[in-house]
Amino acid sequence: AESEASVSNVEIEEEKSDEPPIFHILVVDDILLNRKLLCRMLKNKGHTCDEAENGLAAVKLVEAGLENSSPYDMVLMDYEMPVLNGPGAASKIRELGCNTFIIGITGNLLPEDVLYFEKNGANCVLPKPLNMVDLEAKWKEFGVRPCKSSKSSSVPIGEPSTAGKKSEDDHVVHSPHTNRSAYDRDEAATTSSSASSGEATDHSLDDFGHHGSPMNE
Repeated sequence: AESEASVSNVEIEEEKSDEPPIFHILVVDDILLNRKLLCRMLKNKGHTCDEAENGLAAVKLVEAGLENSSPYDMVLMDYEMPVLNGPGAASKIRELGCNTFIIGITGNLLPEDVLYFEKNGANCVLPKPLNMVDLEAKWKEFGVRPCKSSKSSSVPIGEPSTAGKKSEDDHVVHSPHTNRSAYDRDEAATTSSSASSGEATDHSLDDFGHHGSPMNE
């Protein structure tokens, strides 16, 4: 009986270790509906979220977090936004000395867009519509863990962490800066979508990334 109990405890511990950690995440998107839907999806998984409506607002929130010694574990950054776009915001965040894990989000997953985002500070880029399966896969691939220090580094930007060398600060990375000036792009046409009043599912967010009217909450 004791041996069976021991095996059971080991199995439980292994299952717990496979569960994704809980993060404090900054969601950045100029569309209110997109932010609300993504935050709902993340909160359904136990994560906490703050919101920013453009890149400049995101930079200010990240800076405030650093000053208060409470940096974000992660930033989910849209590409096309007014005031300051995603790559521009990512670059300014790196200039602050902040190495928080940044995931770029774009409706146009063109190679040049991905490269430009990563050169400006994003660790990786995911396409819209965003879903938890893709997010959690990236967290596992890069060994992302809740942040303890915004200054440590162990994983080169844009490269997965090496198996067997993970630590609690694996996701905190140094980002190379670029002098490449921002360039103009035509924003991809997107179709309007409306939010249903039902709860968002745990594994998909089909409406995230499409323009629509704000949710009434």
